[in-house]
Amino acid sequence: MSVRRVLVGCTVLSLQDACVFYPCCKGCFSRIDAEQRDALRYRCSRCDYRCIKDQVDYRYRLSLRVVRDTSTFGVTVFGNSLNSFFGIHASGLQRLAENSEGPAGPSARSTLLAKAVEDCFLGRYFIFGIKVSGTEREPWLEEPDGSETGRGERAQFVASQMILPPASGLTGCTV
Repeated sequence: MSVRRVLVGCTVLSLQDACVFYPCCKGCFSRIDAEQRDALRYRCSRCDYRCIKDQVDYRYRLSLRVVRDTSTFGVTVFGNSLNSFFGIHASGLQRLAENSEGPAGPSARSTLLAKAVEDCFLGRYFIFGIKVSGTEREPWLEEPDGSETGRGERAQFVASQMILPPASGLTGCTV
């Protein structure tokens, strides 16, 4: 099966998920979870990597609903390609959000972060580097059928790259 990378310019309509980072395995980048017996220890169910809570790394995960022409689909961007948009590595942002002092509790900080992400990304035009296999349909190339429930509405892609075009006038804009 052939895999190729395409650059697709899209406008961000919404966040599909308010979670912008997750605890990740240093080996395979999968999500790691606290062990049931000891919440201070984390384990990767995929490769069995283990660490204590203080050694957990975090990784960005931005799940967006985007539009190109008349096609709407989902794009999820992972990892370091988002560092420049947030101005800090995901582990640093997580520590800031967790350790910041003030009247706002954890849920309020999470809400504020989601609002900042929305303000930075919604309505903006980005170019996404998407890997497409030979069998996947590309909704941005299809003719509209007038149906809101077509394949393009449910399509979800993973982007390895997210580019802010220089003409957008948003250079230096971070969350």
